[in-house]
Amino acid sequence: QRSRPGRAAEIHSGTPGRVGKLKDRRLPTLVPEEFAKRATSKTVTNGKDKEVLLRLQADVSTCVLSTVRVLSFSALGWGDSDATLLAKALRLCANLHTLNLSRNEIGPEGARDIAASTAVMASLTHCDVRHNNIIGEGAQQLASAVLANTKIEVFNEIPIKEMRADSLTTLDLSNKKIGVEGGMVVAGLVPVMTSLTKISLAGNFLEEDGTRVICEAVKGN
Repeated sequence: QRSRPGRAAEIHSGTPGRVGKLKDRRLPTLVPEEFAKRATSKTVTNGKDKEVLLRLQADVSTCVLSTVRVLSFSALGWGDSDATLLAKALRLCANLHTLNLSRNEIGPEGARDIAASTAVMASLTHCDVRHNNIIGEGAQQLASAVLANTKIEVFNEIPIKEMRADSLTTLDLSNKKIGVEGGMVVAGLVPVMTSLTKISLAGNFLEEDGTRVICEAVKGN
């Protein structure tokens, strides 16, 4: 989607196809280095044409990524390799405030790469990675990155900003499907919520790891 004059660029996935094989399968934006690497296997009629192509791609991708404010890549069937490619591009997204990677097939490896970029994104305020396959060390690293980035206000529909400010007496996350990584984020913030009197976490795919860390945090609060 092209940016309109006077507005920061936005990139959306669009509505995925409703029939299996017709489903939208867009690939992550390639950073110039990755594009150049893939271009080496392509044949062009003139060597100078390839140089022009690489230069144009670098200029366009850098310009778009530096101004984009919303990246929504939900339900595209993305796995770890896609998340790794996107993680490289995220480092160029100086003005990104919303990242939606929900309903994909990203696992621990992809989550680790997303975590490395998320931790240093100064403009990111909203991030959603629900309905993926993020568990184990990947979930832990992603949760740690989110907790380390004090600019993030909402993660997996968890009201991080309010939790940090200790402005809630009740935390109702019922059926938000926050996942293991979300459970770890909640566990990391519960200790600072001295005003909290009630917490609801039913229906959240917390698994054993998420449930355990939350229980430990609540007991110690």
